[in-house]
Amino acid sequence: MTNYPLPNFNFDYPKFINSDERNLDNWQSTDEHEYRDYPINKTTEFPGWGNPWPDLPDPDVNNDDFSIDTINLRKRRYPCGRGGVLGYYMSWHIVGVSFRNEHGREPYDGIELKRYNDELPEENRHGIHLCCNTIESYVDCLNTNGIDQREINAYKEYCTYLMMIYVIAHEWGHYRSEVLSFQIANVCESVTGDKNSPIAPSYLTYFMFKKLYPQTNFEEVFAEWAALKVGVFNYQMKRPRFTIPVANWPVVEAIVKRMLSDAIHRSARPRPYRDIGRWVDFEKLTGDEVLSRISAGRKSHNQSVDSASKIRDVKSFKKGKMIDLLMHNQLQFNPRRSYNRVIKSAPSRYPIEPDSVFYHIGYDECSATPPITEGSKFQVRIGEPEFNSIHQQNASRILKVLNDLRVSGRKPVTLPISVMHDILPLDPVYVHV
Repeated sequence: MTNYPLPNFNFDYPKFINSDERNLDNWQSTDEHEYRDYPINKTTEFPGWGNPWPDLPDPDVNNDDFSIDTINLRKRRYPCGRGGVLGYYMSWHIVGVSFRNEHGREPYDGIELKRYNDELPEENRHGIHLCCNTIESYVDCLNTNGIDQREINAYKEYCTYLMMIYVIAHEWGHYRSEVLSFQIANVCESVTGDKNSPIAPSYLTYFMFKKLYPQTNFEEVFAEWAALKVGVFNYQMKRPRFTIPVANWPVVEAIVKRMLSDAIHRSARPRPYRDIGRWVDFEKLTGDEVLSRISAGRKSHNQSVDSASKIRDVKSFKKGKMIDLLMHNQLQFNPRRSYNRVIKSAPSRYPIEPDSVFYHIGYDECSATPPITEGSKFQVRIGEPEFNSIHQQNASRILKVLNDLRVSGRKPVTLPISVMHDILPLDPVYVHV
């Protein structure tokens, strides 16, 4: 039987401590004092495919009016219908809060909460949500000047695929953050023997803090890092098939990934998304050495995001990965702390010894990319979109990409991104058209 965990419902309204009051002893910086865009090396060998991309829409839903006490997921919201939203992750904890607000009590167990979740409108259910119209509208705005007319459809299909992978991997970053909260709680319970251990941090307080101070939310940096690490630069990802062959495709693929990477860290993007440029060296990530690995199809390009990281000499259980800093932040939110050592998206300062409940243990699902096991509940799966008409279905590039990624017509499409099913199960990605 699948184990659905009960959320930690402990919550204290987060206190704000001015950054100047933080104790920054033994903290260091990535030395990125001023943000800058790196020049793009123009290519004349494949004109058009290297056209710069427009500014990216936000990969998440902004909830300026967010309040724990008023959450009601029975109400339809249609986040993808607002426009300008690429996708979002609905937290399992927030589903639990909605249950408590509606019933005046906490769920008896995870099975009851799962049953409640499945009765909610689809757009409000726990999991990763993909906004197809925003993705396809964005791709329609790409500059195709210089591309052979016969290759324009292939270009747009690949860009749609790349955007889809980018958004899913970004939202997986938020899922990974919530999984981390359960891992921390499990360790704290094993130490104290108490299911509601007093030393366990409150994920809901941490979540509320993110909503109160969105422009410096480090978790968005982590999610952008995940989008690069397990998404855009994941060598295990299958590629969509094209109706016509594209000459020198491996080199062209590397060029398009460079264009997306440029859009991801561009200084015109709002904070905190653009702050990923303070934590990852994009000049190195999109340099000739890395792109040649992509064009050659070498597995070593999967480590390129790690090698381009600006985090150095950190004592941690993942040996200096972004997730170590994320765990440090979550650990600040328990009753014994005052939230005065939170790492921000910018300025990019971090402790040499991040707070941690365990060091040098655990499977690093962010580094060891698994090969695809079709239909596996331990990997991210993509659900089936539902169309209002045959015309809408025939016009969908997302559906074309999904069909290209299928293996022998099997459903759902599976991606080489780990799901920690034994800790927090994840339904297939909800695809909204």
